[in-house]
Amino acid sequence: MSDKPKFFDVINTGVQGKYYPNRGSRFEVPTNELILAIDFDGTIVHDQFPYIGHPIEGSFEALKELKSYGVKLILWTCRSQEYLTDAENFCKRNGITFDYVNKPVPDPHFGKPEDRSPKPFAHMYLDDRSYPGFPGWDVFMNEFRRSYNIISSASM
Repeated sequence: MSDKPKFFDVINTGVQGKYYPNRGSRFEVPTNELILAIDFDGTIVHDQFPYIGHPIEGSFEALKELKSYGVKLILWTCRSQEYLTDAENFCKRNGITFDYVNKPVPDPHFGKPEDRSPKPFAHMYLDDRSYPGFPGWDVFMNEFRRSYNIISSASM
């Protein structure tokens, strides 16, 4: 018998509260606790960096719908300085203000902000460069609604 701790015992050291390593589905988290980290270029708008591309079909409608369910949205982008400000302002003009921009949702269970990783915790990361790629807002929202048993007004 080994004296080494089990893997989850090791990663749980010092972490208290809402950390569930054995959860089966990210959709088990209630919508008002769900955190999404969302890329800008190629996911919300067509990638035209350093310019702002045209909105990807359904992006702002989907973001507004997600916010209506209480989902916390993090704008998680490589943009910085004036390019980041441009992206934030573009989103605001289209009716979306992100809960956080390039930083995590504060959570006392993960220590002081200065001690945390720069990568924010999220239940899902939506990014056109993820594998196998972002499927599009219509596919994502259909899966989201199906998983949460939400009947869309568009499907009525």
